[in-house]
Amino acid sequence: MRTIRKIIDTSSYPKYIAEIFCNLDSMKVKEVKYLSDYSIMVSFEDGTSGTVSLNELVEKGVFRDLQDKTKFSKVYTNGYSIAWSDDLEIDAAAVYMEISGKDLSEFYKK
Repeated sequence: MRTIRKIIDTSSYPKYIAEIFCNLDSMKVKEVKYLSDYSIMVSFEDGTSGTVSLNELVEKGVFRDLQDKTKFSKVYTNGYSIAWSDDLEIDAAAVYMEISGKDLSEFYKK
């Protein structure tokens, strides 16, 4: 994700897609902190913050590995994702929308 973000040229995209990419910085994770069980606290660059329960996530596919709470507690961010390893990460924008209650469409003008 980090590499793709750096090389995407949005100039050929429809205007609303380019605006979404420009607004991703408001969804950049400032801090992620393990709380307990399968809950994390996430703070974003724009001041939005909140707690997210990932109980359902650890029941699915490759994320089952995170049922080990020692592994789950090693959560970190690269800014644009919340991760536990190079292979286990979730998109920060999805978490931002969950915490803020905003919809992706709110990040562009129609």
